[in-house]
Amino acid sequence: MADVSLRIGLDSRNLRLAGGTGVSIYVSAVEAALRARGNRPVPLLSPQSEPGPARWLRRHAYALGMRRRLETTEDDRLSARELNAAAHIRFGLGRTLTRVATPSPLDAMHLTYPLPLHVEGCPNIVTVHDVIPCHRPELTGIDGTRLRRLLKALDRQGAIWVTVSETTRQDMAATLGIPADRIANLSQPMMISATDRLAAEEADPVAPAGSFVVFGTVERRKNIGRIIAAHARSRTVRPLVIIGGNGFGAEGEWRALETHPHPERVIAHPWCERPRLLRSIIEARAVLFPSLAEGFGLPIIEGMALGTPVLTSKGGATEEIAGGAALLVDPLDVPEMAESLARLDTDDALCATLRASGLERATAFSPEGFADRLERFYRHVVGKSRAT
Repeated sequence: MADVSLRIGLDSRNLRLAGGTGVSIYVSAVEAALRARGNRPVPLLSPQSEPGPARWLRRHAYALGMRRRLETTEDDRLSARELNAAAHIRFGLGRTLTRVATPSPLDAMHLTYPLPLHVEGCPNIVTVHDVIPCHRPELTGIDGTRLRRLLKALDRQGAIWVTVSETTRQDMAATLGIPADRIANLSQPMMISATDRLAAEEADPVAPAGSFVVFGTVERRKNIGRIIAAHARSRTVRPLVIIGGNGFGAEGEWRALETHPHPERVIAHPWCERPRLLRSIIEARAVLFPSLAEGFGLPIIEGMALGTPVLTSKGGATEEIAGGAALLVDPLDVPEMAESLARLDTDDALCATLRASGLERATAFSPEGFADRLERFYRHVVGKSRAT
């Protein structure tokens, strides 16, 4: 079977989303890995209707149906209008998954984010990036009770589980009662290509050279308020540049600026084009990522891959992904964070050590390694399915 190209369905809900979220980068990585090994990703589309009362009626009408049949587009994509929205409505009303029939069989369907769908006639693989809403609900605006119900419904339907870190694998086992040996940790690659690096060289950064840079959605679990407080306490004159749009709890995090003695040294910038972001990371003194909870921690390996020192949190996925190549702090301890910022501010030897160890650590997250792991996993799942 190794010589046979596989047709793998791939939900495209998060594919090539603006802003470069961790999930959207993951979906792009899966698609690239499939193509790199000669397989055929078959995107699953859910086109929306025009806004208005008719869309609401159409979604609810679709939600009443237990089964949806997909159509094949001219470029071999699968499509069903309002599929995702209707499936969420159906699950909310009756806690049941929407069953989906395909015009021609797939070797497997890969939901790269949990959706209340089950594609008939093939194994259904589901990636879970984290279960933070289930065990740390105060840190996220996602309904943890609903997510738990959805994951349990998918499990009852025979979902084959994939995750991106050992931390999330163990969190799933502890939170949901799914045996850890039924969850595959395939990690996630660092997706910064030579083309990306070339574009970054020609881009204008949004952060002054030598800044401390934070990037990602500004939300409660990213610990932005304590980062601002630590920056103030460290007495550094280097700017703190926070790149990203506001998310859950952002207003409360920004209140830390009210007690910063030099708030003009904190620069907030909305999400920018990826080349400008990468250039800002390259020129930064350090990337700061002392998050309160993560399923993976993409900024850690992106900073490392670009040769920038990284500060991140002790414990959990952040310490796991850092692999001993970052400066670790207690994310709840502002004085400790401030002391670490002061060290990064002045200690060139420390920064040189972190750059070297970070570059080495980033090689563990290569697209090639991810493609190999994913290929072996798909072949195992499809082979086992065909044997039963």
